[in-house]
Amino acid sequence: GVALLMAANKAVDEAKALMKDKKYEEAVAVLEPALKASPNDSGVKKTMAEALMGNGDAYMYNEKLPPFRKYPAALKSYRRVLEFDKNNQKAKDN
Repeated sequence: GVALLMAANKAVDEAKALMKDKKYEEAVAVLEPALKASPNDSGVKKTMAEALMGNGDAYMYNEKLPPFRKYPAALKSYRRVLEFDKNNQKAKDN
């Protein structure tokens, strides 16, 4: 149990560092295995919701991407946010 917890915490720390650099997709990728290993870890779930939210926003407000690329990607991220954070109003609105 302790090893899993440490792995989850390490993933959370790594993901938060990536998010500071606006690397949301990388953060999501780091958290996926931690989630599989500890699906009920509230820290992992909360961080995953934040990473997905950031990823959704990054797509949504990316002026360089055409609408047919950015909106489906953003929507997919926002929908996944709600898997981890059912009451996230911003994700629901988007």
